[in-house]
Amino acid sequence: MKNLILIILLIPAFIFSQNKKENKKALSSANEWLIKIDNGQYLESWDNTAKYFQNQIQKDRWSSALNASRKPLGVLKSRSVNSSEFKTELPGAPDGNYYVIKFDVSYEKKITATETVTLLNDKNGEWKVVGFFIK
Repeated sequence: MKNLILIILLIPAFIFSQNKKENKKALSSANEWLIKIDNGQYLESWDNTAKYFQNQIQKDRWSSALNASRKPLGVLKSRSVNSSEFKTELPGAPDGNYYVIKFDVSYEKKITATETVTLLNDKNGEWKVVGFFIK
């Protein structure tokens, strides 16, 4: 009986540990991907997104959209994580394992903004971008 109680008590700690580990992986993937955006490597950023994302927007349209929206903001001055939230459902998207990460950012020509990066855990266990917004 004591073993059962101990196991039940340890389950939340194990789940929290796993979630923390996955959150760290998702955050790392988001940061690596954002570096491509910061460096103007828009075509390469599309290559590193999930298939779901690639099916929603063509590569050349993605590059054009970033040239029109991100490039005018200028050089990134700072970026820090505001929040990171795990979700299994998102509006208009298939059910899955997602992280929605919000960053507080400052650009050369826009002092305060929020970047939202949504990542999906793909079938290979990698966190891949499925959404990106600047507000």
